[in-house]
Amino acid sequence: MFITVHVATAVVISETISSRIIGFVAGVISHLFLDFFPHGDKGLKEWVEKTPKRKKIKILFVALTDILFVWVFAIFAMKRLPISNPEVAYWTSVGSAVPDLIWGLYIITGKRIKPLGTISKLHDKIQNTWKDNLSLKSGIAIQIPLLLSLIWAQINIPKL
Repeated sequence: MFITVHVATAVVISETISSRIIGFVAGVISHLFLDFFPHGDKGLKEWVEKTPKRKKIKILFVALTDILFVWVFAIFAMKRLPISNPEVAYWTSVGSAVPDLIWGLYIITGKRIKPLGTISKLHDKIQNTWKDNLSLKSGIAIQIPLLLSLIWAQINIPKL
């Protein structure tokens, strides 16, 4: 799943949390929960692996594109979304990005960073629980409405 969707989920979740630490942990857990469901990673993986010599460049392209969308979403969220505790929203969002950042380091370096290896292995296991046969287009078709629903929820659902 694209990090933008994970971050949007984290912003919504952060409205129910008052602690940065709990927010960070909730962000990691929400990431793992969302990645449990098929979301088109197989299609993305197939595209990346079509040209093995360009694999790292393609991964970097996808990562930078996703980071650009996160940046645009963050600016939009700060300007337009009602966020009751921006500091908690920030740390929940960071937590929601951590599993993919750890995965990215593993893909680029070929090594698991020891203290983070457990999260990386758990992320891989959850990500591969179901056979994700969705194409990249289907994955995007699922993630865009989910993202828009999260933005709608943040604007319209009353805060606790």
